[in-house]
Amino acid sequence: VDGAMAFFAFVPVYTLIKASYLENEKERNTMLWLGFIFAGSAALVKQPGVYIFLIYPFLAYLGVLKYFPPENPKTLYRTLFFMFAASALIALPWYVFKQIAFLIGLDRPEIFDLAVIAADTHKNIGLFAQMRDALSTFDWYIWLFPLVILGVVFLQPLYRWIVLLVVLPYPLLWAWVASYDARNLSIVLPVLGLITGLSMDQIFQHLLKLLRFLPFNRWKLFVLLPLFLLLLSALNYLLPSARLLEQQTVLQKQIFNNQKNN
Repeated sequence: VDGAMAFFAFVPVYTLIKASYLENEKERNTMLWLGFIFAGSAALVKQPGVYIFLIYPFLAYLGVLKYFPPENPKTLYRTLFFMFAASALIALPWYVFKQIAFLIGLDRPEIFDLAVIAADTHKNIGLFAQMRDALSTFDWYIWLFPLVILGVVFLQPLYRWIVLLVVLPYPLLWAWVASYDARNLSIVLPVLGLITGLSMDQIFQHLLKLLRFLPFNRWKLFVLLPLFLLLLSALNYLLPSARLLEQQTVLQKQIFNNQKNN
């Protein structure tokens, strides 16, 4: 179900990106409606989806609607309210049903049990030490977060809000409640990948702009460029595609919990 969770959590973010490029108000609202429907659906797929359900209205307003103000502000708030209401109609009936089951004793909430399991996984070392220990399981992927933070300087407002409301806080929440298993990060990993790629692109573009102002003789270009192309050609023979694919298959099985993967 974690693959489905990743999908249903990522689609609302994708609809916001699509909506941010649409000039036509009707088309933009249609895309936002779709995002709200998927945000409500995310809460049904698995409990972490509730985070997306709750955060999506803020992302929709701060990242998109704020930059397309209608003539009548009341129209904007009314549209946002109806979108959220439709999303809630999808998400809330199940949680209302479960809340009733909790109240009459037919079931009990698991979130506190999960927090205890997460604490036991980290040997009850204290909350802040537990969060530090959990985040260390990212291994070298932890370096994606400074890259994302640096990229915020260059990214559009929508992507900044995605970083501030999803990419940075959710891993901390995971480290506290659900760090007994890396698969519970499924809702944030696709978004982290997206923002990392955009950040790298923007940082690279700005570095290129800086290089234009540096003195660079033409003869260097004619010497270095052929050498660079020769190196790329040599790599084609040194690292054939079959070897790369075989290595990728082996490495994929070692991501996070290799015992569970096996």
